[in-house]
Amino acid sequence: MDTKKTVIELLKPFGVEVAEDDFTLLFLIQSITQDILNYCNLKELPKELEHVVVRRVVANLLNSKLQASGVGSIEVEKGIKSITEGDVSVSYDTSLDKGILISRFIKDNLNYGMDNLYSFRDFSW
Repeated sequence: MDTKKTVIELLKPFGVEVAEDDFTLLFLIQSITQDILNYCNLKELPKELEHVVVRRVVANLLNSKLQASGVGSIEVEKGIKSITEGDVSVSYDTSLDKGILISRFIKDNLNYGMDNLYSFRDFSW
């Protein structure tokens, strides 16, 4: 999976455009990947954890956009119910307010995947 391209594609439904060489995008990918490696005590990120990095990066970028420009700067006509990374898929829920939707999506994904990280955590003494 190409993390940068997946993140960029997942941000498009929100009306957020990010270039592949965007400093913030590259920094977040590197930082979140390193946090996961440190937490799991691993040297290399397993393919099975790439989706965790993607979702956390998307949430962090949306949170930054929200903090800098407000909820009006993020396009959401319908609430995002779920995201699938393989072949990029987004499903929507139309029943909630825009601000609530964005906040809930960000909150759910900022620390997404802890159950996955537990599976890969290596306890070495």
